[in-house]
Amino acid sequence: MLKLVEITGLSFADIAEITGWAFSIVMSGVFFGNCMTNLLFSFIETVGLLIGRLVVFVSDHFSRRSENRREIM
Repeated sequence: MLKLVEITGLSFADIAEITGWAFSIVMSGVFFGNCMTNLLFSFIETVGLLIGRLVVFVSDHFSRRSENRREIM
């Protein structure tokens, strides 16, 4: 660390401030990335459930229609 301070010409306080700032950016990125991943997976799960229920609804609807047509004929 001392060598870095000598090379850059910054003080220890400046290096600590830069390190803290970079750490807060990384923490924010991880937090919001995790939140966005959870939202994305929840959205994908919801769409999957809706598509599954739509398939079941359509298959039930058309199977009942064919049964009703058989009874009428």
